[in-house]
Amino acid sequence: MINCTDISGMDNFNLSNLSGSMISQLNKSFAAVKKTNAHLQTGKRILNSSDNSGDFTVISKVRAEIKQNNARVQNLQNALSFAQVQDGALKVVSKMIDRSSELKIRFESITANSSEKSIYDEEFKELQLEIKSIRKSKFNGVSLFSSAAANSLFDLSLIHISEPTRRTP
Repeated sequence: MINCTDISGMDNFNLSNLSGSMISQLNKSFAAVKKTNAHLQTGKRILNSSDNSGDFTVISKVRAEIKQNNARVQNLQNALSFAQVQDGALKVVSKMIDRSSELKIRFESITANSSEKSIYDEEFKELQLEIKSIRKSKFNGVSLFSSAAANSLFDLSLIHISEPTRRTP
């Protein structure tokens, strides 16, 4: 430690305290310049909570809301895609049901012979199998037409084309 005496006889002062104070001030100035530089580089007014805790809290909440909204949009897009795939499958099933109805009418026609009825019955069974396979379809691993109930909309296992019973007078 170097003690210096003022010419006018003033009190001694400590150079190490003076240099420590100067270093502390330089460090504070350097930190302020670094912080300002970071603000300029990012273009953001608030980088962390020490800049302004009130504004930082608001910004954090807004960022969280933005992330939640982005997740909601993604969920809605997935639901829309799911519904579109379901709609397409249902349109195909609708055509198959229309064709099945047509086959049933042809099968029951009095002009149909046994070989034609056999062909109609075979096509009807193929349509049933296709409808069952569509019922088991999945979209991203999720069943398109799952049902917790045992009786499903597309459970056609009980429906068969058979020769209508004819009443004799």
